[in-house]
Amino acid sequence: PISELAGNMSQLEVDDATANAVLAEVLQGQENANDETAKEREERAAKTEARGKALEALRNAQMAARLDAQLQQEKNDVRIRVAIKYYERAAHDFARAIDGGAIREDHLSNTTAAMTAYIDRARALRLQLKEPVFENDGADGEQRRAIFSTLIAATNAPILARGVQTRKLALATDQDWSRFVLLADCADSFMSYIKSLKDQKPPEAILRALQEVLKQMELLAPKLRG
Repeated sequence: PISELAGNMSQLEVDDATANAVLAEVLQGQENANDETAKEREERAAKTEARGKALEALRNAQMAARLDAQLQQEKNDVRIRVAIKYYERAAHDFARAIDGGAIREDHLSNTTAAMTAYIDRARALRLQLKEPVFENDGADGEQRRAIFSTLIAATNAPILARGVQTRKLALATDQDWSRFVLLADCADSFMSYIKSLKDQKPPEAILRALQEVLKQMELLAPKLRG
């Protein structure tokens, strides 16, 4: 009974140090409980945000497809740029949705396949720009590397193979803009692959290839700016 417990406690001799220690322990326990509650709230908020990103990705993908279809009737650089933006937004939003756990495991394969199609189409459209502006029309490398990293983590996507193939395409073209676009994609592929290795040492051949790609991009940049 509580009354008996209270009586027993009243008979205990507790000095200040012991009382302070017990109080500290109680307060620490309360802090841990509060931390757990805050963590749970944070996790719920993150999942809600991830689901929101999935919905945004769907809307952006639908908009990109509509804009892309309109290019068949009227193709110009302005329309192409807008379509590129929506394709890349869709891929990035899906990546964030996957990272946040909003995409079910049995839907991962279809989602990552769609993401790959979006970034491939964005690259293809970027290559079609008639008068590209170097400072504005290049891909957002940080965004694309985030997409590649998610693809690797989610389904072990062959991003290294993408980089190797894209490098071959870059070396096969004699157009400066096309080569730069392809080299940038290649560089992002290699960097994302290297990042995925974490504590493992990257293959020397890949490191050398990345250095060569970055050097070629550096040499092309002044030509494209001019």
